[in-house]
Amino acid sequence: DTMKTYTTAVVGVGKLTRGSGLDGAKIGYQHAINLAGFPRVRLAAGIDLSPENLAAWQEKFGIDRGYLDFDEALRDLQPDTLCIATYVGLH
Repeated sequence: DTMKTYTTAVVGVGKLTRGSGLDGAKIGYQHAINLAGFPRVRLAAGIDLSPENLAAWQEKFGIDRGYLDFDEALRDLQPDTLCIATYVGLH
């Protein structure tokens, strides 16, 4: 279907840090901003190991669903795609 909307989640939302530029700690924020620019993408959830980072990210982007457990997120969401926003060596 050429008009399908794809459900996605950001894995590794990170922590928004103060300062200029983008570093690895806030790459999940930049990925969410970029995903918002695609009309056929629905950002459905964030997944992170830190409850504090996850809650802050959810608040920033107005995302209701957040998961601390990757497997639970996959079972619950069944997303079409995932955005892995972690350091390359952790993919």
